[in-house]
Amino acid sequence: MSLRRRLSVAVALTVTAAGVAIAAEASAATRYEAESAPATCDGVIESNHAGFSGSGFCNAGNAAGAAAQFTVTAPAAGTATINIRYANGGTSNRPADVLVNGTVAHTGSAFDPTRGFLTETFDVGRATGAPVIDLHKLSYTLYNSLRFCPFNGDYSSGPVGAFFADDHTHFEAAGARQIAGLVTTAVRDQQLALSAYLR
Repeated sequence: MSLRRRLSVAVALTVTAAGVAIAAEASAATRYEAESAPATCDGVIESNHAGFSGSGFCNAGNAAGAAAQFTVTAPAAGTATINIRYANGGTSNRPADVLVNGTVAHTGSAFDPTRGFLTETFDVGRATGAPVIDLHKLSYTLYNSLRFCPFNGDYSSGPVGAFFADDHTHFEAAGARQIAGLVTTAVRDQQLALSAYLR
C-alpha cells in the first residue's frame, strides 16, 4: 500500500529521510509540525506514543492517498532540503510520494519501519530470559482483520467507536475483551507458567 505525502511549497525540494524541517540553502531550518496550522492531516492528531516533537503527531489514515500536507512560503524560488520525521510501526517499508505544488518531486520515498522500541524489548527479553508478547503485532493484525482501515478519524461511532474509548488510547468493554483474548492466547501459545491460572 502506498501513502502519498503532499507538501505545498514554493521551492524545489530534495528528500532526505529523518515534524518536517525545511531549509533553503543559505538559511536556518524551520520546523513544521503536522498537528499545527498551516499543516493538515488526513487522519487524526494524537499524542499517545512517546517520541514526537511538538504537541502531537499526525496518525494518517491507513489508505492510499492519505497525507500530511504543509504550506510553506519561501522568500524566493530556489532549492531546499527537507527532513521528514516519521514513525512506521509496521514490519515493512511504506513508500510514499512527496509532492511539491501538486507535482510529485520524489516518487516512492522509503519510509522504513521504525520499530526500535519493539526490537529493544525483544533484545531485553532475550538477554534476561523474560518472555515477550508482541501485543503490537497481535493488535494491528486484529485491527486489520476487523477492517478498521481506512479510518475516517471518528472514534465515537461504528465498529471503531464500539472498540475504542473516545480518548483514542483506551478500549470500550468489547475492545478490552478482544485485547485480553490476544494476551491470554499468547500466554497459552508460549506455554508460560501463567497459563496454568487461565480458564
